[in-house]
Amino acid sequence: MSTLCNFTNLFSLSKTLRFELKPVGKTLENIEKNGLLAKNNQSI
Repeated sequence: MSTLCNFTNLFSLSKTLRFELKPVGKTLENIEKNGLLAKNNQSI
């Protein structure tokens, strides 16, 4: 068990999102045309 202590508190903990998804090509156009974001927000 003492060997596991060597691995604790080595790195800071970050709870923020670092990456985001960006539509490429006609994906954004298709999302807007089909109203997918509007449907997604209504279900929340």
